[in-house]
Amino acid sequence: HDALPISMNDAKTSALNFSELLRLAWAAGQDVGRMLLESRLAQDPRARADGSFSCSTCKTPLRIQKKAQQRVLATSLGKIGYQRPYGICDRCGTSCIPLDHGLGIPKRGASVDRLEKTCHAAVVGRSFEDGSEILSVHSGQSMSPKHVHKTAEAEGQRIAEERQQEVSAYQNGKTLKGPLKAPALVVV
Repeated sequence: HDALPISMNDAKTSALNFSELLRLAWAAGQDVGRMLLESRLAQDPRARADGSFSCSTCKTPLRIQKKAQQRVLATSLGKIGYQRPYGICDRCGTSCIPLDHGLGIPKRGASVDRLEKTCHAAVVGRSFEDGSEILSVHSGQSMSPKHVHKTAEAEGQRIAEERQQEVSAYQNGKTLKGPLKAPALVVV
């Protein structure tokens, strides 16, 4: 515990009440969480520029365009900075960031956890102002009502488009994972 950003036993905290101590501990936890995530991302083999990576679509080796592309990702713990290689597949033209793809980090915008919290707050609140306040009070995330609105609307559009692709594939006798297979047994 000596490496923690705060000490709970010093003169600065002796006059604080429990709620104030809890806020300090919460902030320290977020700081530690960010440091752990940044360290983990830096040590991931997919963050190494000298690695050999395959296309996520056709499995052909990627040609690395940038060895250390910088990204700052907004998460529920705050902003996390990391570097990763960026490549292009010469066969199918797909661009790929192996680290982001492997960890399920969206190509644009915030992390999945922050996106989920934002959309949940937007749906639960009676307005986007309420959603903004919910995020602030319960997650410590500062986001304007307009940003909550835009984020929730964009995610809703993405989900609707994804669902429509599934419906269209099904109507054409396929699934997004391949052709439809008849069940071996149906019981009514």
